[in-house]
Amino acid sequence: MTIRHKLVAVLAALFSLMLAFGTSLSASAAPVVVTSIPTGQFSLTVAMSGDGNRVYSATYLGSLSIVDTGNNQILSTTSLAGFTNLFVLQAHPSSDLVYALNSKVSGSEVVVIDVSGATPTITSRITVGANSKSMAISPDGTRLYVGNNGSTDNSVSIVNTTTNTLVATLAAPNAPTTAGARLDAPWGIVVSPDGSKVYVSYYDDDNSATTLPGLARIDTATNTFDIVKEFADTVHPRGLAVTSNGQSLYMANFGTGTNGQQWIEQFQTSNLSSLAQTQTLTQSSAVLKYPTEIALSADDSTLFVSFATASGTTGAVNVYPTANMASPTTLQVTGAGNVAYYIAPGRALSSHFAYVGSGMNLFLIGEYISLQRQTLSASTETTVTSSALTASGFSGTVTYSISPALPAGFTFNTSTGVITGSASTAFGPSSFTISGTDGTTTAVATVSLTVTAPGGNGGGSSNQLANTGSKSQLPVALIGLMFLFSGVAVYSGSIAIQRRNSN
Repeated sequence: MTIRHKLVAVLAALFSLMLAFGTSLSASAAPVVVTSIPTGQFSLTVAMSGDGNRVYSATYLGSLSIVDTGNNQILSTTSLAGFTNLFVLQAHPSSDLVYALNSKVSGSEVVVIDVSGATPTITSRITVGANSKSMAISPDGTRLYVGNNGSTDNSVSIVNTTTNTLVATLAAPNAPTTAGARLDAPWGIVVSPDGSKVYVSYYDDDNSATTLPGLARIDTATNTFDIVKEFADTVHPRGLAVTSNGQSLYMANFGTGTNGQQWIEQFQTSNLSSLAQTQTLTQSSAVLKYPTEIALSADDSTLFVSFATASGTTGAVNVYPTANMASPTTLQVTGAGNVAYYIAPGRALSSHFAYVGSGMNLFLIGEYISLQRQTLSASTETTVTSSALTASGFSGTVTYSISPALPAGFTFNTSTGVITGSASTAFGPSSFTISGTDGTTTAVATVSLTVTAPGGNGGGSSNQLANTGSKSQLPVALIGLMFLFSGVAVYSGSIAIQRRNSN
């Protein structure tokens, strides 16, 4: 093995080790509400495509909006006739399928939507349980897990997404220590990164002597519960999030209206049978109430928590740096209709932003560089110039860098992130990662650059810009060197996508 090959192997191993232990690659500094996207009233549910290029937002009233994450513009809005209670969305990790949960008092449906064309098309409808309120998809996209909250149901439906058929229904488990009681109302569902376990929180909306809130784990090899824990009846768990290494589970307790009975909890999954508590964070604010949904950034460094009630017409989201959970940033999402809800975090490893559904619109929060993606194309000897970048959520002056180095004839402005120049010879699409940092926080954007010979594709155009979500092909060895020698984490979109899809 040559020295070069040894270096690649060592750096690749180091990168894999970092992912395995969920290392926080950059810390949150000053997350902000970047923008609101007018997806309509009751846009509570949101999901992100597997490649991170699109966000899907659905309303209770049956409309589906598709948003380009490169420029946060709505690509299309489609009315799905006959569906008036869309409650949850999930996107397939590697295809153009979106799953919408249409909740009904009896016979809820998973609606399979093909979004590959200009107009979304419903391809299948799968009947599950009653009054369904939650849904999660496995990392390989082969299974959907649906929580059914019907008064006589309280089950988890398991759907085979290859055949679009219901393969199993798991009734609510019995409470392990209270005789004659069972867990009630499955709400939060999350699948472990390796797909071997599914965690389910039970909200208990009956509050009867025979029902209890709790937390349970499903072994996906057998489709049976292998751990069941019950909580006191003042606990009402909802949203769940699991770290990228599968070692920690976060849970949002919706609780009661009393301060001190609402909190975020972290558990170690290796000792879940005893519910080993790592951190408990009490929500004591009289303004923020009912922590509802929860999500982690791809590098596990940032935790997003939505609150069902804030003040007036303003919803709220807490953004926690997981290294110091006691110091969140509270973001008021004005015009949210008093509700902030489902969360879709960015997929790139250094992304600390998320899209949050609400009672009124879709909101982008966190630390973000706009434009996230650009595509530049020109013919030879023709000057091309990219758009200037805007950084949101940084505490200091942002300086930009680009990797790999630009071809001869092009220059890069470290203050604006602008690429400009021309080339004498044609070359195919080349992807570049632009990293913006203030010394504490880092965020990235990508640019795809193509130069064609006169008369070829793109010939005659001096400056063509589009937001197409091109994937960077930055080598793992170069990524490792950048991390080791610069101390700043800069990762390409393709690496981040591969990691998230493998979870």
